[in-house]
Amino acid sequence: MGAGAGSEALLAFAILRRAGDLPARFDSLRRTATFIVGAVLLAPFVSSFADAAARAALQGESYWLAWRTRVHANVLAQLALVPAIVTAVAAGWAGLRRVSLGRWLEAAALFAGLLTVGYVVLMEPGRSAIGPLGFPSTGRILFLPLLLWAAVRFGPAGVSLSLLITALLALVAASVYLSIVIWHQIERTFGL
Repeated sequence: MGAGAGSEALLAFAILRRAGDLPARFDSLRRTATFIVGAVLLAPFVSSFADAAARAALQGESYWLAWRTRVHANVLAQLALVPAIVTAVAAGWAGLRRVSLGRWLEAAALFAGLLTVGYVVLMEPGRSAIGPLGFPSTGRILFLPLLLWAAVRFGPAGVSLSLLITALLALVAASVYLSIVIWHQIERTFGL
């Protein structure tokens, strides 16, 4: 963990502590808004200045490009990872053992839905590139019913874990796409 990530974590902790929201819970609008403003937006925004300066000085990157990249990456990480980890730790193993079989099956169905939509939308985006009336189609809206299902049936923990799964699916899809693009470039360059 670099100095930027360490300062971001300390700043987020200080903001949440100052707001009186430690230990962090996501069971009210006030607590969730405090987390989003303090830990998701403000802490990455401020800490990325030092991180970008270090990258510009040591690696010769453009300062503002490094800053923008760091802010976006840190916001996504805070939004996807922290709530999932906090809610999982708060539930603990004892809480998971008390969950009924029906609830586990519903969670499995939600997970299968996220994987299916993730594959169709993120891994096969060319199939539905043009929607009705010639407008570009976005299948990403198909995640919305699943996220609403997670929110209504599983609360903050369900939404947090569903967002983490969605972010991981997007990361895998981007990695696969990037590797295909790089491989095609190598084939073109070397005539393979």
